[in-house]
Amino acid sequence: RLYKEQDGKTMYAGLPIDLNLLLSDPHAYEIEHIIPYAISFDNSLNNKALASQEENQDKGRNTPWALCSFLS
Repeated sequence: RLYKEQDGKTMYAGLPIDLNLLLSDPHAYEIEHIIPYAISFDNSLNNKALASQEENQDKGRNTPWALCSFLS
């Protein structure tokens, strides 16, 4: 469902998600909390996204907005 909602692209970099890799390698992509669960306590699908493992690790416990300010 997240793959379709995100038009087959990763959440933060907007890179194409390799569907074969998504289905065959459990470490290539991660379902992550957009606003960290520790902050929002929101475990709903509305707070989840598909990201590459690297994107998710780079984001860490930041919100997407905090991440943007670090990159500026």
